[in-house]
Amino acid sequence: MKIPSTQISPIPKWLCNIKSITFMYLVLVLQLQASPEDWPVYEDIPHLGLVKVEEAPLPCFGSVQVSLAFNGRAVLTAKMFISDPTISVSAMKVEVLETGRNYVDCNDIGKSRSAKVRDTLTNNSCWAVITVEDKLMPPLLCENDTFQCTTDPFDIRYETLIDVEDNCDDNPTIYYGLNFQKLNCHVMISSIMHVNYIVKDKNGNSATCVKDVVFKKLPLDSIQFPADDTVYCTAPGNSGVPGYNGEPVSAMCDLIASRLDDTIPVCGGMYKINRRWTVMDWCLRISKTQMQEILVSDTGRPVIICPPDSSLVLQGQNCIANYTLPSINATDGCAPSELLYYLIRVDSLYTARPGETVSLTEGTHTLDYIAFDPCGNADTCSRKIDVQDKSAPSLVCPSKLVISLGANGEVKVDISYLEKFIFYTDNCGVTDIFIRRVTNRCARPQDTIYRRDVTFCCLDLGSTEMLMVKVVDQWGNSNLCMIPMEIQNKLVTLVNCPADRNLQCDQDTSVNFTGKPKVTNVCTNLSFVITHSDSGTLDSCRAGIIKRKFFIQYSDGTIDSSCLQTINVVNTVSVLQIEWPRDTLIAGCTSNDPNDLGQEPLVLNFTCRRIAFEYRDSIPVLPVDSCPRILRIWRSIPTCGLSEYRDTQTILLLDLNPPILKGPKDTFHCVEDTFCHPFINLPDLEISGCNTIVTVTNNFTNGGVNCSGIYPLGRHTVIFTVVDGCGHVVKDTVLIEIVDKISPSVSCRRLLRNIQANDSAKVTARDLVATFSDNCTPSGLLVFTFDPANLNDTCRFISCTMHKQFPDSLWPILVYVKDLSFNKASCIARVDVDDPSGFCNNLVGNKIGITGLIRSTTKEPHVNVPVNEMNEHKEAKTNYNGLFEMSGYKESDSIEIIPIYNEDWLSGVSTLDIVRIQKHILGVDPFTSPFEWLAADVNKDGRVSSQDISLVRKLILGTVTEVKGNTSYRFIPENYTFKDLEFPLNDDVEEVIQTDYLTTDFKANFTSIKVGDVSGALGNVNTSTLTRNRYYSIGTMDAILSDDVKGISTFSAEQDFTVEGYQLRILFDPDLGYPERLVEYSNSEQGSNMSEEQYSVVEDKLVISYTNQFPKRIHKGDKLFSIVWKSAKECKVSNIIRETAFNDNEVYASAYSKYPLIIHINDQQALSSTPEIENFKLAPNPFTEDCTISFISNMEVDSYLEVISSNGKIVLSKWVSILNGSNSIRIAKSELQGQGIYHYKYIIGNYIKKGKIVLTK
Repeated sequence: MKIPSTQISPIPKWLCNIKSITFMYLVLVLQLQASPEDWPVYEDIPHLGLVKVEEAPLPCFGSVQVSLAFNGRAVLTAKMFISDPTISVSAMKVEVLETGRNYVDCNDIGKSRSAKVRDTLTNNSCWAVITVEDKLMPPLLCENDTFQCTTDPFDIRYETLIDVEDNCDDNPTIYYGLNFQKLNCHVMISSIMHVNYIVKDKNGNSATCVKDVVFKKLPLDSIQFPADDTVYCTAPGNSGVPGYNGEPVSAMCDLIASRLDDTIPVCGGMYKINRRWTVMDWCLRISKTQMQEILVSDTGRPVIICPPDSSLVLQGQNCIANYTLPSINATDGCAPSELLYYLIRVDSLYTARPGETVSLTEGTHTLDYIAFDPCGNADTCSRKIDVQDKSAPSLVCPSKLVISLGANGEVKVDISYLEKFIFYTDNCGVTDIFIRRVTNRCARPQDTIYRRDVTFCCLDLGSTEMLMVKVVDQWGNSNLCMIPMEIQNKLVTLVNCPADRNLQCDQDTSVNFTGKPKVTNVCTNLSFVITHSDSGTLDSCRAGIIKRKFFIQYSDGTIDSSCLQTINVVNTVSVLQIEWPRDTLIAGCTSNDPNDLGQEPLVLNFTCRRIAFEYRDSIPVLPVDSCPRILRIWRSIPTCGLSEYRDTQTILLLDLNPPILKGPKDTFHCVEDTFCHPFINLPDLEISGCNTIVTVTNNFTNGGVNCSGIYPLGRHTVIFTVVDGCGHVVKDTVLIEIVDKISPSVSCRRLLRNIQANDSAKVTARDLVATFSDNCTPSGLLVFTFDPANLNDTCRFISCTMHKQFPDSLWPILVYVKDLSFNKASCIARVDVDDPSGFCNNLVGNKIGITGLIRSTTKEPHVNVPVNEMNEHKEAKTNYNGLFEMSGYKESDSIEIIPIYNEDWLSGVSTLDIVRIQKHILGVDPFTSPFEWLAADVNKDGRVSSQDISLVRKLILGTVTEVKGNTSYRFIPENYTFKDLEFPLNDDVEEVIQTDYLTTDFKANFTSIKVGDVSGALGNVNTSTLTRNRYYSIGTMDAILSDDVKGISTFSAEQDFTVEGYQLRILFDPDLGYPERLVEYSNSEQGSNMSEEQYSVVEDKLVISYTNQFPKRIHKGDKLFSIVWKSAKECKVSNIIRETAFNDNEVYASAYSKYPLIIHINDQQALSSTPEIENFKLAPNPFTEDCTISFISNMEVDSYLEVISSNGKIVLSKWVSILNGSNSIRIAKSELQGQGIYHYKYIIGNYIKKGKIVLTK
């Protein structure tokens, strides 16, 4: 049987070296199932037969070059190495001897490598040297790229724009060349960068490619402008530029960015930049503009260099050291050092400037050195100054003192006794006085040590003892003196005085009855004599008190007068005989007191008793035929135990003077809407005088003391007539004026008029009015005129000269309508003038005329403006339509027309203009018109700043009447075009119209701009509508002002409204008092002093021009401001304020609306001129943080609070405005100088409250 050939793979280990085998039982071998590792080794196989081995070597190339593939590897096969192509290589394996792998990779390049080829069947092998090579070039992916043109083409890393993958080099070297091509105004592309790449790997293989990088243009609308920014002057930073996605625009995009800055100084190193950015596409010739506001802020405080602590020594007898404050040095990162402002706060009480001399008391003082920059940033440091007292007190003692022992044989001498005889002074005051004895005779060793008192005894009699006196000031400085003390015994006996006695008026009061002193000797046997003296008298009832003083004179010459006795004497009772006062007649205004009349009851039977009398007067009775009389009822008071006696006396009051009248204040009332006959509520007539029985009538209501009622329009005189009981007649007059301030309603029409034979067209004012009405004046009584100052000016003519100048124009004519209250309204009519008959074509002459219109920014005609023609020196004035005419010029003349008007500075100017300028400067509401800029540039310095606000306020307050360097009106040619609409003041505007060569009639129109009237520059405020619809009012309570108290009038809102500012004018009587200061309440309930820049007091006029930085909502009852009065005479507020009804009293709400502001003085019951304080409390006390004074006051006044430290320094003093009602005043810990005891004094008029407060830890 023939066994077929079979290949076993893999070959078991035991067959590795067997070339051929003859199997006897081959099937047995083929059935072996195991992996090669598990196969048995040769020794384990039984020898089944003979094995024959044949040797046959393998032929290999000596060296082989291997190239790596794209994956960086090359698998080695036997075919690469066997040189004999006839040999089968299927059973051969190749192995790299150095690595043991059957492949090579990039790590084998350039290294020595050899390969072994082995026949797995015969185990024959051969070797070859391998050279590993990389011959593949790097593969490249070059695709075109696109960038925005804002990218710098030379900043791009072009090596990152291609994809390179090499089989052996992870980072091949990339070389490229650039060829930049800038396109000229291409629609989509601004430029192209042509890039030529060469890429080499580390094995020297290289590849090339070419690509284009395209830079795409940006549309202008995609440009991003920088936002508003705040930078700091110490680190200005970058406020940004126009760009796209953070990249600035450049010429590479065919765009160019430019900027124009307007720098507005704010303070010191702080300023604001209004930057106008413009980006232009130079290919399309279009641009885009946007504003950027940059605030260069100064928030850093100065750095102050603090002087060192120091000490001073008091000189001479002064307790105050004069100290010159040193100069301060500081640096600031924004403002130059010369703009820094320095203050030194001394003990938190007051401030001074460096170089000033201040007075410092002894002790330690704190100086706070403060440096301010112009923006209000401040730095503070504190240093101590120790004022020392090294001067000893001065002490002068008497040369000798004589003292007497007491009844117990001793006498005590203390400090209070010695202070009567010694003299001591100290520059700052003595704090302690001590005394001591030099010797110890009385067994009191403590008396030889300094103390407050010492004792002398009988052992000291007859000797002179030395007493040492020591005075010490608070710094421990002391002085000594010695006083010789002579001790005497002036009281050598004990005296027992007789007891006090009570006696009847008929009893004996001598010493025999009342008693004498009993004298007992103490140490000696002295004889004595007793005498006495009496003081005091008995009254008319023989009653009274006798003071009896005894004198005991001893044999040694001494006298004792210390014994006193009181003897009380009482009277007895008896019947009286009385002479009563007779009836009498007196003047009504004189005193009827019995002492003044000399008429009192007289007791006739005068004994040891006395009677007192009282009386009661009846209400004055008015008989039919005489003046009033009083019935006085006398009654005796039984003071001595008597019965009561009565009598009636008649006193006739002869009144020689009439009553004194004080009627209601003259009243001014503005009607509202159609209520033209309002009800006026007035207070009663006040009557004073001696005669209180009067009859009162008035001629308006036929009533009595009150004339309230319905009053028609006009000025009414109300006469009060008062007749008293004695027939005196007196009158008082009150003026009541009812005024209609509401203007008529009117509209004008368009009218056609033809030129007539007189070469003109005639129109009347009435012809030009279409509709008209008024709230109070009947239509038939309204007056139509062209000039509100001249009611007869009702006719106008349009001449041929005017018609030829403007042949196709509609003539605007201003028509006024006035009512019976002289309120006016106006409208502009249009007159269409035609010349169908050709009258104007018949004019002869070759003269040329000049005409022109001068109108306001709201197209209102400006009347009576002088217009000068400078070359021919001619002058004309504008008429009611703002038109002026000049004639007599000929062809080829040159002209120069200049209007000039410098009157009526206050016309149209109000606090509302300050609000408008303030909002522009703050950037809240910038100006939108060049006219606003020109009106706001009050000082004509080419910019709008706080100086212009200050000048407008001064004009309103009356502190200036004009502004130098400018005129009240400016006149701009009507057709002038401003070049810089963002900052029109940069234009050099010539306020003149001129031509060098006339050829025909010439027209010169101007626009007039009222300087200061910013709110009216665009006609933003419709005052007539607002006045018709609404007004607001504020009120204050009437009160009595006293000459010794600073009274307060607080003005509060009577409605809810929003206020940005207000303007008031108040007339007062300077003979009665004047405003000392004003308090405003916009920032706190307690209020703060109003800046003197916002109000003025000139003669008898108070003017207020107040503005808030932002709108503030005011509710009914909220306080606006207070007037602190310095009263010269006692009077009421309603007496001192004379007039408040002025048309320019206004309040300004949001959106530049203004409303009339009415002032009311409201009546208050039980007026008082003297402050009264109730429920005065101070709690807590002691306190750790603050304590509060609380009380109730009966009126509004200024009060004064003063707090004094324990060493006598005033640490707190301030004026405090208090209200009618509950009040509280806070004393804070920070206002005092540390823990301790303080004394306070609070003064309100004549009311003074003093006490102590204690500040603890």
